[in-house]
Amino acid sequence: MLTQRQQTILNILVHEYIKVAEPVSSQLLAEQYDFGIHRAMIRREMRELASQGYLSQPHTSAGKVPTDKGYRFVVDAIMQEKTNQSYAAEMWEAIQQEYRATKTLKTLHFLTRSVAEASSAFALGYLKSEQMAWREGWEEILREPELKDPDCVNRFIKILDKIEDGLAEMKTPATIQVYIGEENPFVKADDFSTLIVGFRPAGEQKGVLAIIGPKRMPYERNIKLMASLSCFINSLQ
Repeated sequence: MLTQRQQTILNILVHEYIKVAEPVSSQLLAEQYDFGIHRAMIRREMRELASQGYLSQPHTSAGKVPTDKGYRFVVDAIMQEKTNQSYAAEMWEAIQQEYRATKTLKTLHFLTRSVAEASSAFALGYLKSEQMAWREGWEEILREPELKDPDCVNRFIKILDKIEDGLAEMKTPATIQVYIGEENPFVKADDFSTLIVGFRPAGEQKGVLAIIGPKRMPYERNIKLMASLSCFINSLQ
């Protein structure tokens, strides 16, 4: 059981790591945030978080990074927050115009591209009725430092294939699903996270859309994006 202070430190450390893509030190936290305690106490709390499995320390670094358990703690807190449809309202307006013009979930291609741009991650859309898939966001995902290694890119492509197969077979989820690292049910993807939302506008076949990116993704932004997407797309007439 984490204390309130430990929860605060963990939450801030996760968000800092997402932002800077480098291990986060007690010195950085002490300089940039006021926890009301000395740096030595921050360091001690970080050690305690590590002992409980929320943080780990790369061998060559004085800082710490979140583990899957640390990310999960923060994600679960975000999932409890309410998100309304007004989030990313301009994007939804453009999608609604596209949908009204075509009256088909082939709009999913446009939607997939829009979500990739908004999330700065890779988006995969799958329309079950036609067994069609769209992949968007190569430019966005290849900017991530985790994908500078060609071997990592090749591994990512193989992971996408497995996730696409999984989306085709899975029951359309009623709520947002967030799989962090080894939680992924479709493929071994220790370095990546996947957010999945299902939808079915009135009179249309079911579709699924996933955001896929490094575990160091901006979960709060992407979860809010997917939550508002779910509200919006299911309200289309």
